[in-house]
Amino acid sequence: MFEEKNYKEKSKILVKRLLIATAILLIIFLTKQMVVQYQINREGGMATVINVAGRQRMLSQKIMKGILFLQNGDMEKEKETMQVLQEDIDLWVASHYNLVHGNEEEGIPENKSQITQALFEEIQPVFQEMLEEVRVILLKHQTFAGEKRDTDDNLAKIEASEKQYLSQMDEIVCNYEQEAEQSLRYLEMTHIVLFSIMITIMIYLFLQVFRPGLKELQLSFFEINETNENIKKMFSTMKGAMFIVTTKGDILFRNQDAKALMLKACTKMAENQKQELKDLPVEKGNIIQCIHWSNLNIKRILEKVEVE
Repeated sequence: MFEEKNYKEKSKILVKRLLIATAILLIIFLTKQMVVQYQINREGGMATVINVAGRQRMLSQKIMKGILFLQNGDMEKEKETMQVLQEDIDLWVASHYNLVHGNEEEGIPENKSQITQALFEEIQPVFQEMLEEVRVILLKHQTFAGEKRDTDDNLAKIEASEKQYLSQMDEIVCNYEQEAEQSLRYLEMTHIVLFSIMITIMIYLFLQVFRPGLKELQLSFFEINETNENIKKMFSTMKGAMFIVTTKGDILFRNQDAKALMLKACTKMAENQKQELKDLPVEKGNIIQCIHWSNLNIKRILEKVEVE
C-alpha cells in the first residue's frame, strides 16, 4: 500500500509552477513580437532613407547638368530649363532636411545616429554653398534675361562643391547601409536569444510541471484502481444479497448472494413472459451470462422476489 500523500499541497505547487512559467512565456512571446515589429518598422524606414540619400546624389548631378545646360543651352528654352531646375532644387533641399530632421509623412524616421548626425554636420557647409551659388545663377538669369551674365565664378564654385558633396554623400549612404546591416544582425540575435529562452521555459514546464503531474496522475489512478479492487473483494465476501447501484437504480456491482437473488428473479421474469429456455444451459453461471444484468433495475428485481 502506498504512503498517504498530501495531494492538495502538491497540486498547489504544480499549479503555481505552471502559472509562473506560463506568465513568463507569455511575456517573452509578447516582448519578442514587439521587438520584431519595431525592427521591421525600422528596417522599412531605413530602406526609405537609403533610397532618398541615394537620390540626393542623383539630384546634385542633375542640378549641375541643368546649370551647365542653362549656361550653354538654347535661349528659347531657358524658361523651361529654369522651371525644371527649380523643381529639382526644391526636391533636393526638402530631401536634405528630411534626412537631417526626419519626416513621418514621407516615411523617413528621425535621425538618431551620432555618426550620421556628424556626417550631415560636415556636409552642411558644402550643401549650403552649392545651394547659394545655384540660386545666384538662377537669379542672374531671371534678372538679366537675354543678356550676357557673369556666372563663371559661380559655376566654378558649384563644380567644386558638387564633387565634394558627392564624395561626402557616398559616405553617408554607406553609413546608412552599415547601420541597416547592424540592425538586421541585432534583430537576428534578439530573435535567437528570445527563442532560446522560450525553449528553456518549455523544457522547464515539461520537467517541473508536466512530468511530475503525469507521475502523480498515474499514481493516483493506480491507487484508486487498487482501492476499488479491494472494495470489490471485500464486498463479494459479505453475507446477504448486496448491490452497488446508481441513483437511478441501475446495478454497478453485486456479491454472490446478490447473484443468486438475481438468478431467481430473472428466472421468474422469464416464466412470466413465457420465454423459451429449453435451448439454454441451465447452469447458474450461464443463465447469468445470457442476461445483461447491468441493464436491469434493482427495483424490478426486488419486486419480483417479494411477489414470489
